[in-house]
Amino acid sequence: VASPLDKPDGLTTLWPDQLEEKFFPLDVSKLFGVGHVTTARLKQLGISTIGQLARMSPDRLKQEFGSNGEHLKRIANGLDDSPILPYVSRPDPKSISHEMTFESDSANVHLLDSVILHLTDKVVSRMKKYYFLARTITLRIRFSDFKTITRARSVSEPTDDVSLIYEVARSLLRNELEANKKIRLLGVRVNNLSKIYPEDQPSLFQNNDLNRKRAAGNAVEQIRNKYGKYSIVRAGSLTYLQKKSDPPQ
Repeated sequence: VASPLDKPDGLTTLWPDQLEEKFFPLDVSKLFGVGHVTTARLKQLGISTIGQLARMSPDRLKQEFGSNGEHLKRIANGLDDSPILPYVSRPDPKSISHEMTFESDSANVHLLDSVILHLTDKVVSRMKKYYFLARTITLRIRFSDFKTITRARSVSEPTDDVSLIYEVARSLLRNELEANKKIRLLGVRVNNLSKIYPEDQPSLFQNNDLNRKRAAGNAVEQIRNKYGKYSIVRAGSLTYLQKKSDPPQ
């Protein structure tokens, strides 16, 4: 809850004695695990803020939400007995994904391709950060009529190559494009993950083409880590990036 507050810095404190001041005024949807459906039901009951939920009768919450009502009451009061795991003890993710909903539905193929490349680039950045390779690439598509589909394809060897993952995702989109049918959401996901440990990372000067690609990709991430995420971008993603309200400089 604290990490998205006080943007753009994102630096804040959220201590128990600050619940009334900082926590309770937040929209109830800010609670971890409270999704669109639960938010809508709470707002039908006149509960818009975390503070209102915290003060609601436990019996009423149980009546409306069953056993989950008690959990909602506890988290609204800043109480949670879930174990806190150190980073090194966390289980590895099953997949890594990014998706984007368009401000207006689009059938512009160049824009769709650019978005897929942008999403792929973000996915691969996370893969490289945590030393993952993937064998399966999935594309999620939501059309303007809200029909949502997913299409997946596996590659022969685990990879973190942006170009390969992008081409697979792009081909999956091509198979689903229909004349004049607009798209409102695209998502790129990789799964069937495996680890490549830092000591196994390739050198830029190794002869193997795959190793050279991986080393070049690692160099891109090092530049971004030092100079910012927009310090180096892929040309194919510029169609999307230049349409944003705050394009990179």
